[in-house]
Amino acid sequence: EFEGGKRMRIAETGTAQLEEHVDSLIVVLNERLFAVMGDDAEMEKCFQCADDVLHNAVAGIAEIINVEGLVNVDFEDVKTVMGEQGKAMMGTAMVSGIDRARLAAEQAIASPLLEGVDLSGARGVLVNITASRTLRLAETREVMNAIKHYAANDATVILGA
Repeated sequence: EFEGGKRMRIAETGTAQLEEHVDSLIVVLNERLFAVMGDDAEMEKCFQCADDVLHNAVAGIAEIINVEGLVNVDFEDVKTVMGEQGKAMMGTAMVSGIDRARLAAEQAIASPLLEGVDLSGARGVLVNITASRTLRLAETREVMNAIKHYAANDATVILGA
């Protein structure tokens, strides 16, 4: 709708062609910018928001690889997950208090700019949990169960924490 049906078909064709040549592809729809930012938002801020999604995805992957954690993820892990050809998404969330783990997982999955991306049947999932030292093992299990609910049964699921 943003630029009309013809431009949307061109974009969809281009996206389909790109998918054939890349391991993973993140798509941010202009239409989602309106829903997330609101009709009164300045155009520059809307497009900066879309740029931020892509920047955060790249920075997040770099951080996962370079920052040592309790459960380390290395470049080969990222390569394994990102090598599962198809659309990619990256969601983040920050939650505290009761039920924080499950809520964080659900909010990360429901990233508003990526709404409409169907995660069901995902073949590769990389989960990175950054939390306080009080994170319980049961909370990690809650996160993984919430995430795995969307993935294919035979998906490669890698945890970093």
